[in-house]
Amino acid sequence: MPESAHLSLQRLGAPSTVVLGGVAVVGAQAAANMGCLTAGTPTISGTAQVTGSLTANVGTWTAGTTFQYQWLANGSPLTGATGARLPLNAAHAGKQISVRITGSNPGYVSATVLSGRTSTVFYPARTTPIDSWNCPSWAPIKGNIGDKENIYHMPGGRYYAATNPEECFRTEAAAKSAGYRRSKL
Repeated sequence: MPESAHLSLQRLGAPSTVVLGGVAVVGAQAAANMGCLTAGTPTISGTAQVTGSLTANVGTWTAGTTFQYQWLANGSPLTGATGARLPLNAAHAGKQISVRITGSNPGYVSATVLSGRTSTVFYPARTTPIDSWNCPSWAPIKGNIGDKENIYHMPGGRYYAATNPEECFRTEAAAKSAGYRRSKL
């Protein structure tokens, strides 16, 4: 039902209406005076990187609309990813993320719209440790911040297992770029 007709019929409070035309011409939702929901154009904000997060921005919809979210990776739904925000982890790396938003409003036909895709989710060059002894598997180089210099330890190195990292790096180049030097042992 066009919005102007939908609102006029609601304002009039008519006790009954007559619908002219068969079911091939007039759908059940139009006959029930259900309005057409104005759907916004969804966008995604945030940085598409592991350890980051993305936020769904719904755009402008008919006032009073409530929303349901479904995040997708490369077009496939992500299990349990149904909030307005999506924290990114290693499982999202190498994928493009989008969000499907369904808007509902009493008296209106629900509408579903899909955002565009993000750039491919990437790993950052450095990150925080996952606990006091371990770096994530995708950033295994342990960095120690010292009084005089910063040192990084490679997996398999002599002091690697005994090192409590303050930072973790994906590559040696990232550690060097951050001002760290390689452990001598």
